[in-house]
Amino acid sequence: MPSASLAVIFDDSAADQALGNLDDAVRAALMDVQTVLRQELQRRIAAALPSRTGAERRGLTGSTYATDTGVWSEVIDPEFYASFDAEGADIPAHEILPNVAQALSFMDDGHHVITGRVQSPGGHIAARPIQQDQLEAMADEIEARMQAAVARAHAAF
Repeated sequence: MPSASLAVIFDDSAADQALGNLDDAVRAALMDVQTVLRQELQRRIAAALPSRTGAERRGLTGSTYATDTGVWSEVIDPEFYASFDAEGADIPAHEILPNVAQALSFMDDGHHVITGRVQSPGGHIAARPIQQDQLEAMADEIEARMQAAVARAHAAF
């Protein structure tokens, strides 16, 4: 099965280009605050996901990492359908065939149906940019907390 992922990245590379390499205190402060912010964003995304089984919520992962020139955090939804949810999609008409069993079994209008194939008419999946919506809702908080972390790190000198 193909995979798709969505990433939300807190990236301070523009500041890094202006300032050069990050000093250790600033890098450590940004790592700490970005880890907390990423975890909060991940919780908010999980709470906003429309999921019947919880598989997508359980599949959310996140990481925070640093280099000499930046600190990044990302929240990734590895579910195949995540990109369709975020961007929307037009699904062409297609045939649905069983992939494990020898037949498909489902309820249709109160009747139990067993068949070898189903013709789907296709359709449209409306965009639901849940990750972007949650990131935008946190944008001011993210900016303020990152600026405060850098200021505290510089004040410690």
